[in-house]
Amino acid sequence: MFVVEALNADLRRRLSAPNAEDVSAGTVTDEGLLDTLRGVYAARNVLDAIENETLALVETRGSTDLIDGLTTKSWMRNEFRISASTAARR
Repeated sequence: MFVVEALNADLRRRLSAPNAEDVSAGTVTDEGLLDTLRGVYAARNVLDAIENETLALVETRGSTDLIDGLTTKSWMRNEFRISASTAARR
């Protein structure tokens, strides 16, 4: 639901060209490389926003406690195999 709203046509265009094989083979133009970086950063920003919004909802609703009996931080540590400090920062 959030992902569909957040990934607009411009972002999809940026992510579709060029592909990773072209980049690693060195067959992409300089402008293509810069466009790829722009797309990566745009995607990262969108994903970070989705993660933040979703985590806020999970925390507000107490979803991890209701479903698994864990705090959001503990659930994230277990689910994603991340450190306690990383889970706390998110």
